[in-house]
Amino acid sequence: MKKVFSNKLYMATFLSDMLSNFGDSLYYLALMNYVLLLPKPEIGISLVTLSESLPILTRFLMGIWADKTKNKVDTILGTQIFRLVIYVIVGLAMGFEPALWIVLLAVVANLFSDISGQYESYLFSPLSLRVVADEDREGAMAFRQAASSILQIGFQASGAVLIALMTYQNLAFFNAATFLASALIMLGLRPAFTKLLKDNPIKLSTETGSSKGLMREIRGAFKGTLETINGIPVLKISLFTIMGVNAIGSTLEIMVLTTIKDFKDFIIINPATTLAIVSIVFFVGNILGSILCTTLFKKVDLSLMVILILILLISFFTAMVLHNIYFALLSLLVAAIATGGVNPKFSAMIYHEIPEEKLATIGSGIDTLLTLGMIVSRFALSGLVVILPAQVISALYLLLALGLMVYTIKSRVKKNQVVTKLA
Repeated sequence: MKKVFSNKLYMATFLSDMLSNFGDSLYYLALMNYVLLLPKPEIGISLVTLSESLPILTRFLMGIWADKTKNKVDTILGTQIFRLVIYVIVGLAMGFEPALWIVLLAVVANLFSDISGQYESYLFSPLSLRVVADEDREGAMAFRQAASSILQIGFQASGAVLIALMTYQNLAFFNAATFLASALIMLGLRPAFTKLLKDNPIKLSTETGSSKGLMREIRGAFKGTLETINGIPVLKISLFTIMGVNAIGSTLEIMVLTTIKDFKDFIIINPATTLAIVSIVFFVGNILGSILCTTLFKKVDLSLMVILILILLISFFTAMVLHNIYFALLSLLVAAIATGGVNPKFSAMIYHEIPEEKLATIGSGIDTLLTLGMIVSRFALSGLVVILPAQVISALYLLLALGLMVYTIKSRVKKNQVVTKLA
């Protein structure tokens, strides 16, 4: 961790990223409050929700383009300037009386900003290989996860204060200013990145795709992603299992809400307090796990960590079936700690195993797979809560976690047997 703090280039890029994240958090809070000024806020809320969901579908495309982009440093700078410009336009529009057309403009800006942010993130992937050494990658990612989580608390709190003190127009300009600050930091770092790339040039994807249609190229890239994953056994096992863990984990808050609805003894003080405590427990656990990733979890095998998470999820859903809130919170806390330790390990493994010329493409494909699992799970749960009681749904997810744990253990044993035979 000390090496991370002493890496000035890494810390500067982290600061740049956090500035733009603060602007995004503030803008989202402001936009959700702004739509309430409309005569029919439901339409505005629906548009904002849609703008937050659509970028899920563009991740893979942004990864493909990022791998094909030659001048990554200047392009990153360009994405920051692009977001600066669109939020200045939004700020000018918010000088008029609140209206649906302004919300529509703000939603479109939010959509393009999120897509541009995806592109920027994948552009930085191969640069990160040169900023952080392989042996320091887990520590860097653990620090980033913990620091980001802690800062998000501050972002939410300060955002609520700024919304009360500033006009919506000034808030849009404030968001634009965060991207200006990020661009200025990146401009200052440009000579350092230029030197790094001169000493160690980035390998570019040789697949130009000039003779292919867009959809055909995406299908080909996705097929190549799956082939790469299948060629790395530890990645294949971990990806499928973590996808399942994410799919199950994304339902926890909804499961708590449905259990609160059916069982009054599952409530601490009141429903709102209970939900807040659940969120805080998971948040604190995730931060602790990020810290422990560089100490207690440093030499623990990734698949063992994932099995531990599954055991804890089984424990959590058992508590849900028994509607024991304190047992559920304890299970959730330890599961969140383990999850906080797994995420940096998994990300570091991706950087280590995947060729840099395909890093953004395959990385975005993995992100898409992980997110799709969450979407499918939430969609299924949205139907289940209508037709089944909370205890039955908890029991179903308990069985799902058990099945996933059995699969992971069997896959790990099979992998170890193969390794033994080869040895």
